[in-house]
Amino acid sequence: MFCKNCGNEIADDALFCPKCGTKLIDSTLFNNDNGHENEAIIGFVLGLISLLFGVTIIIPILGIYFSNKGKNSSKATFAKAGKILSILSLLPAILLLAFIIIPDIGVTATKIVGNNNVGTNSTIPMANEYKTESKEILDWYTSLGLIKTKTMENNPSNIQVDVVLGYNINDKPASNEIEQKSDKIKKFLTQYFTQKTSEDLRPQNEENLKIEILNGINDSILSSSKIKDVRFMQFDVIKQ
Repeated sequence: MFCKNCGNEIADDALFCPKCGTKLIDSTLFNNDNGHENEAIIGFVLGLISLLFGVTIIIPILGIYFSNKGKNSSKATFAKAGKILSILSLLPAILLLAFIIIPDIGVTATKIVGNNNVGTNSTIPMANEYKTESKEILDWYTSLGLIKTKTMENNPSNIQVDVVLGYNINDKPASNEIEQKSDKIKKFLTQYFTQKTSEDLRPQNEENLKIEILNGINDSILSSSKIKDVRFMQFDVIKQ
């Protein structure tokens, strides 16, 4: 080949013209190839190990570091792949760390809308977790079973409701009295819901229904004990 500066004929692999000294090939290409090929390969290997074996945060960070070092070498494809693998392996660790650091992510109560009508399914708080406004800790009577009846309309809807009763955990006779009078309570609940319309049993009226049931059981059935709360484990109003 010929020197681009003076036209002197020189060898094809020459870096400088022997006559005028002009640099013929950018030596940084050689530096990149010779200096960072290993980093590119190391970055790829570290990224692959991180993704396959789920190792700690340090390994993928090192993978990203070496991949960046080798991105301009002749092994740039390896460097790019290693960086992608390292980033992918970092994501689960970052999400887990964020979940641990950020407080109050969990949901403290759950309320699920029922199947297709006017209904709700509720969870029962544990006796040692739930407190009323008066700071009473409640236990729950859950053995009344499913109440099945119909509304009082000309075209009645079917009602299926599972009622649980909360009482003061320190009120030892309460569970016994509720158990002894469970048949009366179930009869009361059946009559109570039979006197309601579908409109009365809409979800927005649920709190009023609970208050009426609580007062009715305390006033007309229980004597030595009082229930403190009412919950619906299942509450479905199914139109025919």
